[in-house]
Amino acid sequence: MVEKESKPLILGMENPLLDISINATEEIYKNYDLPLEDTVPVEEKHLPLFKEIKEHHKPNYIPGGSTQNTLRATQVKFCIILVAA
Repeated sequence: MVEKESKPLILGMENPLLDISINATEEIYKNYDLPLEDTVPVEEKHLPLFKEIKEHHKPNYIPGGSTQNTLRATQVKFCIILVAA
């Protein structure tokens, strides 16, 4: 009997995030009190930024979160099947 090669199955669980990336101007940072080279939790003062981004920029939406990013890297490195929940 020939044994089939089995690949590991890795399960990652998290609350996924959605990153929004744009080529921002210095004006956006100043208008919305955003620090350079950092992340911040969204506050009430940031809400109009989402409309501005959608209407005046070309946003790039990137699904993420630490677990999802780790699973992506694992999948590429080891060529395995991953399941994220």
